[in-house]
Amino acid sequence: MKFINYLTGSVFVILLIWGPIDHSWPAWLAIRFAYLLFIPLFLWLFLRWLWKHWPPGSKVEIVLERILSGAICLLFLISAFVDFTSKTHLGNTQVIRTRDGLEAVGDDIVLPGPNYGMALMWVIIAFFIFWYGVLKKGTKSS
Repeated sequence: MKFINYLTGSVFVILLIWGPIDHSWPAWLAIRFAYLLFIPLFLWLFLRWLWKHWPPGSKVEIVLERILSGAICLLFLISAFVDFTSKTHLGNTQVIRTRDGLEAVGDDIVLPGPNYGMALMWVIIAFFIFWYGVLKKGTKSS
């Protein structure tokens, strides 16, 4: 049962980050809310129906969770490799300090060279997902 929630939550986050947004659409916000709500909801309902007809055991759910965590980890590592080997990255011309950190107020510009900070961030996120989703799950199931 946890796998259903994990997969549905992963699909929601993927749609939230990389879902299509076109501000030229007349009702772009309603369209965004609709696909953020209905696609994960229909996936969750379909998986619940499937789990009633084919109830996997707890070991199968743990294996499915490990496979999904490994796939997510692999995608983050691929993103890190792409950022590490890119020829250019985006920067900003001016940054100001606000009460809660820094805010970019200038123009976006293309800078030469890879963005090592972003590549390191992807590797750290991939490590934590691999540790929690694959290695830590293994100690609980054994």
